[in-house]
Amino acid sequence: DYFTIYPNLYVVLVGPPGNRKSSAMATSKFLLRELKSIPFSGECISKEKLVQDMVEQERAIDGLPDTYKDKRILYVEQEKLNGTAGALWLCKELLNDAFIILNADDIYTQEDIAAVVAHDGWAVLADEMEHMSSGGRIVTNTEGAVEEIAEGNHHGMPGLMNTNVFKLDTRVFDYPLVPKAEGSEEFGLPQTVIPASRALGVAIDVIKATFWFQITEPADLTKMEALLKGGEV
Repeated sequence: DYFTIYPNLYVVLVGPPGNRKSSAMATSKFLLRELKSIPFSGECISKEKLVQDMVEQERAIDGLPDTYKDKRILYVEQEKLNGTAGALWLCKELLNDAFIILNADDIYTQEDIAAVVAHDGWAVLADEMEHMSSGGRIVTNTEGAVEEIAEGNHHGMPGLMNTNVFKLDTRVFDYPLVPKAEGSEEFGLPQTVIPASRALGVAIDVIKATFWFQITEPADLTKMEALLKGGEV
């Protein structure tokens, strides 16, 4: 195994296909084929067909595993695609303390996730890059905590990139959701978490990643597999 499930609460975001990530469905197909316990047809061409394939019985979650290595798994479907923070808010009744939130389609190391889990307080896992690209650039204050996460194209700039691994707690739900951009119907996680931390007076500490691999297309999975087999990770 390349990772360990720790005895904490995790929220894992699994996104649908969309015009912003044209290969998301192909990547989802690849991953789901690897999970033999999930009913899945290779002929999926839409989100609706994907859900239909996963149903098989009365509800979409009936065919999904409800445990992994004695850890309970709960599924929450986001019917209205209103952003990452919107997805998290759907899970709030299931959370009762500190929790970790991360993207399902990225690769992190066991040690880095363990460091986030062990941290006392709110935190974000950041990848220190010599040449950033598009995403969330983390701006820190004089104490090294997060001041801002600036979304955009930071091509060629050095800095800290948000990996979208956060450690938070249920106090975040006491504050309003914030759109990811003006006029957007989607609520962004960084855009929501930063104001909440300020209002609470809680710092978001930066934990630097030793490794982070973004999966944006099926070819990335092949590259990642080669890295793992070659012992480079």
